[in-house]
Amino acid sequence: MKFLIATGFGLYKYKNEQYETLVDWMTCTDIEQDDNGSYWISSYQGLYNYNGTNIINHYPNNSKIFQKPITKIIVDKNIKWMIIKQQPC
Repeated sequence: MKFLIATGFGLYKYKNEQYETLVDWMTCTDIEQDDNGSYWISSYQGLYNYNGTNIINHYPNNSKIFQKPITKIIVDKNIKWMIIKQQPC
């Protein structure tokens, strides 16, 4: 059995009754799997993609693209929709 575990402290892979830390400093907010089997993880630290081997941070929260945490991701075929946390005015 193999699966991902997301917490407020990081992202972990569980396989063969053992845990492996993928990222230990992120606050995960959502995980979705696309048609290719890759996992997309939204977090307060940006948008991540995990293909089973490598994990990539596509948009760190200090980039110019995203100034706010990504709270939800929706995978629709090849399109990834992201919901950004807004602060009240």
